[in-house]
Amino acid sequence: MRPIETSWKIGIWKEGKYFDLWHVNHFLAGVLLAGLTLIFGIDLFWGFVVSFILMIAWEFFEYFSKIHETMFNRIMDVFLSTLSFGLVVYLQQNILSQAEFMQMFYTSLVLYIILELWGFRAYQIAKEAKAKLIARAKLKKEFKKLDLK
Repeated sequence: MRPIETSWKIGIWKEGKYFDLWHVNHFLAGVLLAGLTLIFGIDLFWGFVVSFILMIAWEFFEYFSKIHETMFNRIMDVFLSTLSFGLVVYLQQNILSQAEFMQMFYTSLVLYIILELWGFRAYQIAKEAKAKLIARAKLKKEFKKLDLK
């Protein structure tokens, strides 16, 4: 049996150099931001501006939280959120009925919550596993020092 930190359920959330599963969450965030803009009747321009600022602010939060991503990955996060925002507006205005739009919104919300909880837990487990490895390495180093004396 493999340790939990090497399980695919954890490893699938590993930060990728170019693409990773977190992109799905960013795409869904754009869907939800657009959905909220449309549901609450917010002017599309201002809804987009506020959403775009939130998307950029989230990337700064990740950066200052020491979540390591490549610049390409960060740009893709914002790009996918922006793309999905525009896609949702287009679908709502040209293709979907109100009922279909609301179904898409709620489905996206549920999926977003599930993926966020799963991803966050995987992040916590990976972080704990890394801390254990570092502690083990320090302990080995201390034992080696004691053996030399």
